[in-house]
Amino acid sequence: MNRKLPPGIISIVVISLLIGLFLLTSNLNNPQNVEDEGDAKIIISLNFGEKILKEVMVKSGISVIDALKSVANVSLAYGGKFVVSIDNISSDLKEQRDWFYYVNGFLANVGAADYIMHPGDVVRWDYHCWKTLLVNSELQDFPYMFTKGYSNKTYPLVVAYEPTFRNEAEKIYNFMKKSVTVNIVKIENLTREILERNNVILLGKSSKLVEEINSRYDELGWKYHLSGDYVVDIHGKKYRGAFAQITQSPYNSKGIGACENILLLIAGNEEYVGTVVNTLLNYKIDSFWLMEGEPL
Repeated sequence: MNRKLPPGIISIVVISLLIGLFLLTSNLNNPQNVEDEGDAKIIISLNFGEKILKEVMVKSGISVIDALKSVANVSLAYGGKFVVSIDNISSDLKEQRDWFYYVNGFLANVGAADYIMHPGDVVRWDYHCWKTLLVNSELQDFPYMFTKGYSNKTYPLVVAYEPTFRNEAEKIYNFMKKSVTVNIVKIENLTREILERNNVILLGKSSKLVEEINSRYDELGWKYHLSGDYVVDIHGKKYRGAFAQITQSPYNSKGIGACENILLLIAGNEEYVGTVVNTLLNYKIDSFWLMEGEPL
């Protein structure tokens, strides 16, 4: 006997079919939604992120070294714990070039066989010279150092500013509050306790704290620093501009290599700080550091 379905049931069936079709289409159009594509990312780059060789989704729950071996040709040394070559680009002792890996912006403090990737992790293998700079963290994978942290542990964020940069600070605050616990304060209200236990983004130019951090640029592995009214790079070239640079917090009691909290300094001429902030928040960072300005 044929029975007619009530109109309400027919509507539910039709809606269910449409939802199913939509989800299928979405997964086909966005490979990151497909389980087989993985839920973490491996990036392979050269020269402090200036050239991207590969960017591949991988599955979490495996070691960084196993994830790397699944997407590239890898040669190892020292019992399989040290990477000497990726896709035929090899360590060069004479030129002091090696492969380094970063997790969500942090230079890892364990071997690649010992770090297990978490969902959402971005692991970057970068081949660069360590003769001049030892870079303990990189800005290119912003904002994962704040939203994912290292080994799946994050810290509250404090945005601190000199009065001149209040608008830019509020823009960063409004951007970051969508994904992390964040507070905003004037720079003079920062305490050592806040610096020790939180992620901090500083915007300034002339405060005592900014001057203190800027003076440690070499220790922090920074390409740029302020000198009077100018930005100066490691080769001594001067710019009228501003920069954004990041470091594992030098105020952490465990030291810079603790892989815990981050300090990001945005500093320089007022006319360029806004450009730096816009570039940062639009994910247009093309190396480990960000600088906007005009050479002199």
